[in-house]
Amino acid sequence: MLTIDGLRKLGGSPHYMGLGVVKYFFRDDRAYHFYSELAPAIVDDIHEHRFSFTSKVVKGELKNYIYDVDGQDPNSTLQVERGECKAGAERNIEVPNANIIELCTFTTLAGQSYHISYNTLHRIECVTPKVITLLDKELPFVQTNPRFVTDTANPSVCAFSQPKTEAECWEIIDFTLKD
Repeated sequence: MLTIDGLRKLGGSPHYMGLGVVKYFFRDDRAYHFYSELAPAIVDDIHEHRFSFTSKVVKGELKNYIYDVDGQDPNSTLQVERGECKAGAERNIEVPNANIIELCTFTTLAGQSYHISYNTLHRIECVTPKVITLLDKELPFVQTNPRFVTDTANPSVCAFSQPKTEAECWEIIDFTLKD
């Protein structure tokens, strides 16, 4: 059973990411993710990762949406960009007016795991108010600059643009741990 004291003993440090999560890295390839109303999502972009990973849901239910790019649509305001996920990073537009299609969705319950390849466009949704996952990254990273889908009709916000203090992150973790 996860506890604040047990997490602190792992020697990691938490940080908030605007995708609605506090990440607690305690190894280069392993982290707990804490989702709750105290960690609001300021951005909900469809994205891929620099690495493939397996995620085990420890608490709650999580829904994944998997997408693909099916050419262009002149009426679409979506575009596929490639670049770093950090404040001020320049991204290259790979597909303007992108036709983004949803391939599938799946829900993962507490105790279950799922695997996402580094080149899979996805986004998640918390089905329950509190979700905790244990993420295992496959190292080394496969790509430096992953893809993101942004909407040109709504200015994109960097997921790291509204940081929280370490103390605030620990409060969010504590809240998410409690039933």
